[in-house]
Amino acid sequence: MKYVIFSLFFIFLSSCQPPKQEKKTYVDFAGEARSEFIREMPQRYRLSPVGAGSGYFERIEDISYSFFSNTQDDIDTARKKVIELSELLLSKINQKRELRPYLCEYPFKGDDVGISIDYKYTDRDYIPDVNRLVYIRSSNGLVKFYFGDVRDRSEFDFDEPYEEAKSKVFQTTDAS
Repeated sequence: MKYVIFSLFFIFLSSCQPPKQEKKTYVDFAGEARSEFIREMPQRYRLSPVGAGSGYFERIEDISYSFFSNTQDDIDTARKKVIELSELLLSKINQKRELRPYLCEYPFKGDDVGISIDYKYTDRDYIPDVNRLVYIRSSNGLVKFYFGDVRDRSEFDFDEPYEEAKSKVFQTTDAS
């Protein structure tokens, strides 16, 4: 009888399989890179993240973030924030080895990430000011600047290639 119980117990133990761990997907790895980006985003920018987007369909085509700012920036400061945030996001994505096979291209470039900053108006009586930067966006290889009416983003006031904006930022940073 002892042997029967022992045999049954042994059969029971040998038939148990360890719980299966779910395999992470590229979406999980992209989420990790995005979380690291938000955690490491410099606090000096005083930006509030308000949205995120991405182009995932078997491959990662693009990743983007949107922010609100309660402070008003000039063109150079806004450009610097957008480029530095883009470069930080790019580094987080490109450092994830598990993501590399799923990126549309490796290394991911400035064309593949998007950062936008919306400058909030707190004025109760809103009056459009054509000299006031209201929105800046980096995407598809361009940095676009919008001035004046915060409610109308149908046309940007001017743009510059991402690489040109990047060189302006890092020339300014190096000279400081």
